[in-house]
Amino acid sequence: MQNKTTRTKSNMNMQRIETATEDQTLSATSRSSNRNQKSRVRALITLLALIIVLAGQTHSSAEGPFYALIVNGSPNLLINYDGNHLFVRGFRRTVRAAGAPSGYVRNVPPGTAAWPDRPLNGQEPLTLKQKMTPEQAKPAIERLRQNGGYWKFYCRNTGAGYFEVSRSEATYASVKID
Repeated sequence: MQNKTTRTKSNMNMQRIETATEDQTLSATSRSSNRNQKSRVRALITLLALIIVLAGQTHSSAEGPFYALIVNGSPNLLINYDGNHLFVRGFRRTVRAAGAPSGYVRNVPPGTAAWPDRPLNGQEPLTLKQKMTPEQAKPAIERLRQNGGYWKFYCRNTGAGYFEVSRSEATYASVKID
């Protein structure tokens, strides 16, 4: 009988050891599973953040800053309003920067355009596109169809063959009167 009791105790001890080993294995597996799950969640968060940043960068680079471009009107400019957008085409590049309003007459002849700090370069488009209402387009069209009808367009290069214009306004050459 003692032998049977010893075997039973021995079996119970073995079961405890096996249970403890199983618990340790389950615990290790659980920790490993938790680590894997945390790693997957981190990877997913990183991936989502990267997608958001890249989408934002693409959008941001397309939406870079707008710079003032001075255009001197001319009857030769091709001006078109399609009901939603004003298009200005056919202006030429200057050889000088537009400079301050006191230099417009000398630096931006009729039918040309220039940045205040430099002339347009050969890779920059010669088309402007601005979304506006017919009421907004009317004074711009009238002014741009006359020599000396300076107009300031705040634009950026889209890389698609035209400048996107965020806003525009009449501007005037200042002339020194003796």
